Amino acid sequence: MIRTHCDDSALAFAAAIDIQAVRIVSAIADAGSITAAAKTLGFSQPAISQQLQRAEARIGATLVNREGRVLTLTAEGRVLSLLAPRLDEVLLEAGRELAGLTNARSGVITLAGFPSASSTLLPAFLNLLRGHAPRVRPSYIEAEPPEAIAMVIAGTVDVAITCVYPTLGESSPLARSGLVGLPLFTDELFVALPAAHPLAKEPTISIADLESDDWVAGCHSCRAHMVHACATAGFQPRITFETDNHVAVLGLVSSGLGLAVLPGLSISTAATPDDVVIRPTEPRTVRHIFAVTDRENASTEHVRAVMGLLRTIDGAQWGLRRMSTSMPVASTPEETRISG
Repeated sequence: MIRTHCDDSALAFAAAIDIQAVRIVSAIADAGSITAAAKTLGFSQPAISQQLQRAEARIGATLVNREGRVLTLTAEGRVLSLLAPRLDEVLLEAGRELAGLTNARSGVITLAGFPSASSTLLPAFLNLLRGHAPRVRPSYIEAEPPEAIAMVIAGTVDVAITCVYPTLGESSPLARSGLVGLPLFTDELFVALPAAHPLAKEPTISIADLESDDWVAGCHSCRAHMVHACATAGFQPRITFETDNHVAVLGLVSSGLGLAVLPGLSISTAATPDDVVIRPTEPRTVRHIFAVTDRENASTEHVRAVMGLLRTIDGAQWGLRRMSTSMPVASTPEETRISG
């Protein structure tokens, strides 16, 4: 490429410009005075004046006209002032890229998941992670599915363990634009009822036979599923208690204060009281559990490794059935190794 005299001149000016000079001139333009600009930037007025003088000496041009108490930018000053927003955007983008590289090399992994995954899938994943990559630093945030998905979209977590209830018409998170993921398990929904209940000895319970009972509602999604199941059976459930704590739900059922519909994963995280029985419902229903990430992060080393390790978890211990995968992920020990 042939370089012209104009190019040489431009390179000389570029070498003379520094980021702080651009920000100072932009702050003066916005604030209207050196004193106000100094306050905005967190410097003293003399320090800003000295930096401005040095910038003008390096560039070889006056940047600010001083007429009494009135300051105006010269043509050169206006050029630098207009660069400030674009410069900040470039620096922010560079910062994001560097942070991504640093996190990938250091193996920083952030996950979010719903409460019953916190005491089941999460420990299993962390155990696998410790074996495959003991130097990786994981972090975890407990969040219900809508919040966890929002965190993935916002970029505050790498991977979310989430679930959907097909009975509510909820679509797979994989169908959402910008998201990709891994189908993990199907988790059956059960009814919990007191052992003294007239139907407690039945192998399966028809929701239609429970119209006269009181109900204990769980988390938002569990409650919505239960209400939908009862509505499908032809009645509106009489909800007497509500709590997100599944241990408390089982306690209320144990005390004869109502029935509850709970996912198998929730039931497996706490001992079922002796005077509570768990029965499958008729018709049987399930929720689907997924691992979800942002499409832009799906190909990064640590996210692919997380997906691969999650895929190797055996859910049989919690009564979970494996779902078929629609996303190619690493599954061999070699492929799931994480650097660091």
